[in-house]
Amino acid sequence: MASIMAEVIDGYDRVLDGELSGIAYLFDLIDTYRLTNDEILYLAYMAADIIERRPVVEMAAAKCRSG
Repeated sequence: MASIMAEVIDGYDRVLDGELSGIAYLFDLIDTYRLTNDEILYLAYMAADIIERRPVVEMAAAKCRSG
C-alpha cells in the first residue's frame, strides 16, 4: 500500500500543478491497481491530508526582482 500511496501523492501533485487532469489520473489509477470504491476514497483522503500538511512557502517572504 505504501508504493500506491507514493504514486497517489505524486499524481495528486501533478493534478494540482495542472500537468494532468484529475479524471484521467483517477481512471488510470483505478485501472492499474483495480481499486475498490473504499480504497479510492481512502487514498484520495490520505493524499490530500499529506499534501495539505506540507509547509507552504510564503510569496511575501521571497524577494522579487523585476527587471
